[in-house]
Amino acid sequence: MYKKIVNSYGESYYDHACSIDYDKDVLDVDIQENNFYWWTRLRRWWSDLFLLSYSDERSRSYYRSSHSMRMERMKQFRYHGASIHPFSKFRNFWECLLLSSDLLSKAIFHHSTSILYGELTWEIYFIGVICEAIILMDLFVNMLTGYIVKEDRSINLDVKKSTLNYCSTKLFLHFVSSLPLQSIMFLKYGKNISCALCKCNTFVYTLRLIGIVRLYRLYDAANYWNRERSSFRAMYFFKFLRIAVLGLSTMLLVVKLVDTISLLAVMHNGKIDPSSYFLSVVKFRYDERYPLPNVLFYTLELARVLKSFLLFSFGLKPQIYYWDKMASLISFILANVFYMWNLIECHGCLSRIKYPQEQVIMNKYRIVNLLRWRQLSDDFSQKVLKYHNFNMTKLTITEKQNGCFHAIPASLKKEIIISSYGKYISRIPYFSEFPQNLIEEIVLLLIEEVYLENDVVVETSLSSDGLIIVDVGVLAVCSSVDDDIQYLIDGDYFGEISLVTDGTYASPSVVAMISCKLLFLDKNAFRNTMRRYPKLFFTMKEQIICAKCPAIAG
Repeated sequence: MYKKIVNSYGESYYDHACSIDYDKDVLDVDIQENNFYWWTRLRRWWSDLFLLSYSDERSRSYYRSSHSMRMERMKQFRYHGASIHPFSKFRNFWECLLLSSDLLSKAIFHHSTSILYGELTWEIYFIGVICEAIILMDLFVNMLTGYIVKEDRSINLDVKKSTLNYCSTKLFLHFVSSLPLQSIMFLKYGKNISCALCKCNTFVYTLRLIGIVRLYRLYDAANYWNRERSSFRAMYFFKFLRIAVLGLSTMLLVVKLVDTISLLAVMHNGKIDPSSYFLSVVKFRYDERYPLPNVLFYTLELARVLKSFLLFSFGLKPQIYYWDKMASLISFILANVFYMWNLIECHGCLSRIKYPQEQVIMNKYRIVNLLRWRQLSDDFSQKVLKYHNFNMTKLTITEKQNGCFHAIPASLKKEIIISSYGKYISRIPYFSEFPQNLIEEIVLLLIEEVYLENDVVVETSLSSDGLIIVDVGVLAVCSSVDDDIQYLIDGDYFGEISLVTDGTYASPSVVAMISCKLLFLDKNAFRNTMRRYPKLFFTMKEQIICAKCPAIAG
């Protein structure tokens, strides 16, 4: 179970077990090794598939450090074992499999409902049935997957709440767009599914019209290509690939819709309009005097889809079929939409290349030159570069040099700070009774400080100058009395007694185990703020002294 740390120096409002080494994972602790080593490894591998993945790039936006990720894995494994984390390895694999299955299913369904293409082996159509089974299975997987709470950017892993959230948001659209149309055709025709002329009927054309809704599923599954990745080139390669695949799929759907309407019109009127492009191709396809290879019709359809992206056409035009005109108009509108989408992504790509990366490189170049000019020692130079490479430092540099950030109104900047750090102050027991406006004032007093690995934050027996909160990183609290070492992680705090008294008190040394970002609340600034709230200050002072110095309180 989780334990709450209570000691003479600092207190944690987070639940975590300090008896466990800070660098151990919950799977190493809860799944103990036994005589069957292979069984232990298999259990750990299987459990790790569904827990939060350390390597998922998206987790950086929701967890500030690897230690907060370990705590999330611990809570999920012990309390929500049946759930699937949205940033897990299994979820990454499943989204890739789902996207591949959706594309393959659409390609096979398009082939099996067309009267232009030649026959394929029935095993290939059976693969389409398997792909549809995977898409249907995704409904169940989504019910077990946790969801992101946008209000506070947290992950809810409760299975009942996840199922309810999925049913109230996406279940209907996912179910409608997951209808097993290929399976229905397979049940009706069996091994004769490859016969093109056998499928020239209203039943198949109705399935083709229903298949339009399946485009939503592809748009949703293609979000797998839109995620953040460690490689900048890979990230934008997949972004542009997503636009290309969705654009071609949408244009193919428009072409397919017009062809279906043309065939239905032939079945209703009993005659072929000679101005229809598709019907003219059908005549060539079934002209026994001139047998043509299937690859020719694949090429013609691909050229027809690509031509939809041309905004202008040249040359004399004969009389054009009405539905071909409608297809050209719709294609023209959609082509402009995809071109604008592509331009927006190009602008974002160029902006990310030119500004933030350029700032980081130029700052690092200037620091290296400064260190060489000052002829500083190699150890000190490495420490400065290590500080510069710390992710939180890069974020601070970008904020200070980014013109857009400086253009943000002061009131909005305050809201950003309050949203980022307000949760730390409000969860500390001594501040829990404070009014919201006072908590916001205290949050605005916080000062960000960075300590590198092995830096001493507080020396033994020296009083702190204020409250210190761990934002990112791990601190080791080393007692001078015994060899016991405790760890403070994200959200933990210490030094609160310095806010209410100037007296000396015994304190252990606090050392940074890794590069850390701390939030410092200066005691003098805090006391000046609390002059307007004397009752709250003295109540807080009494609580802290009673908790930290019971002998003085008595």
